Amino acid sequence: MSKLNLQSDNNKIKIRRVVFFFHIIFWLVLFSLTFNYTLEEVDIIESVLVSLYTILVSSIPFYLNYFYFSKYLFEKQNFFVYFLQVALVLAVPLAIVNFTEYSEWLIEEGSYSQSLDLILNLTFLIMISNLIKGTEVWLSNRQREAQIEKEKIQVELNFLKAQINPHFLFNSLNNIYSLAYSGNKKAPEMISKLSKILRYMIYDCKENRMPIVKEIEAINNLIDLQLLKIGNDRHIDIYTEGIERGMLISPSLMITLVENSFKHGDLDVNEKGWINISCIVEDKNFLFEVSNSYNQKNDSKDEMQGIGLENVRRQLKINYPDKHEFFVEQNETEFKVVLKIELD
Repeated sequence: MSKLNLQSDNNKIKIRRVVFFFHIIFWLVLFSLTFNYTLEEVDIIESVLVSLYTILVSSIPFYLNYFYFSKYLFEKQNFFVYFLQVALVLAVPLAIVNFTEYSEWLIEEGSYSQSLDLILNLTFLIMISNLIKGTEVWLSNRQREAQIEKEKIQVELNFLKAQINPHFLFNSLNNIYSLAYSGNKKAPEMISKLSKILRYMIYDCKENRMPIVKEIEAINNLIDLQLLKIGNDRHIDIYTEGIERGMLISPSLMITLVENSFKHGDLDVNEKGWINISCIVEDKNFLFEVSNSYNQKNDSKDEMQGIGLENVRRQLKINYPDKHEFFVEQNETEFKVVLKIELD
């Protein structure tokens, strides 16, 4: 069972508990009022019996409306059928009271007053029944809407991740193909590094949160993969501070930004090219910066450019609403992205 389905079931259980609580409170209040009223005329035992009998009789129209009639009011919205059913519920006891052989036994003097009281009591029961049922329907609809929204967000998030992974995979496979085609002995090692990265992105990134240390490990594998292609003498610095194993972050954000710096930087064509990566955590505030040497003339404007950054922006809006900052700084020689997150 998925986490979304499990959460939905838990929410349904909570709604049932709330509604059950409303039912108990109402019947306890009715019992208490009836008991105190009849206690003035009869003893305690008889008062308890009368109160229980009142609840038993009252529960008939109450739950007829709750389980059957209210469907026409809240679900089918057929008001004519609903009010017709309610009218029958009111008419039957009135007929018994006023037009049967039991009328003289049930009604003392002032049958009009007694009939009016009966109508008011039944109307009150039906109103309370509708109030509790309406609350249940409202809570269920809110829960259902929230669940649909979460599922939509999850689908969108999965789609964003699916966009990133093929993008990275295609770039890496092109690099490996070039090395293999030229007979470079680094190709097998690149395949090994690539498999570790893909294992992380395909399996580990399924979770909504991932240990920061695992993401950094994937970044190191990515750097090793790129260095196998362009050489080990290039300037790549990675600095970390304040990171502990229990700290979590949404997966694939950092590695996407690092991969973007390789793709659009000039490290592979500029012997003095560089990439600086900084990852700092302080008081649950996460700061991640990636800067790289940049030459706008060498940055090919292919159709895939920009997918990574846009996906990061969208994922941040989904996973860290109002808890993140993300901006890009760019000039003729340097490209820099800065990510700030308030960790959970």
